[in-house]
Amino acid sequence: MDYSDGMLLLHHFWDAAVSQDSAPSALDEGNRFPLCRPDALTALFRDGGLGGVRCEPIEIRTVFASFDDYWRPFLLGTGPTPSYVALLAPTVARTYRGSLKRRCNEDQMERSFSPREPG
Repeated sequence: MDYSDGMLLLHHFWDAAVSQDSAPSALDEGNRFPLCRPDALTALFRDGGLGGVRCEPIEIRTVFASFDDYWRPFLLGTGPTPSYVALLAPTVARTYRGSLKRRCNEDQMERSFSPREPG
């Protein structure tokens, strides 16, 4: 998983959270899991003695029927980001949700979470 440049659905959440309070930036998976970057992962396997290592993306289009369809899994407490949301005071969670919803145009949810176009 390339948390540093992929996983847009998580990037949108952390960008919204950090827009409200800079403290959560340390919890962003892109910051917490440096091994989950193509160069670092490739180096790990090569350093372990494997040859011919390639690290290529597997991109899966994630489509949500609505913003609530996207938001609901964040409330389940499973995984780093939902675990963080579970610890938030309800008013703070609502603030993050509102900020995130403003960032995500509901009419364009499919486009918002499609894999990034090659740069």
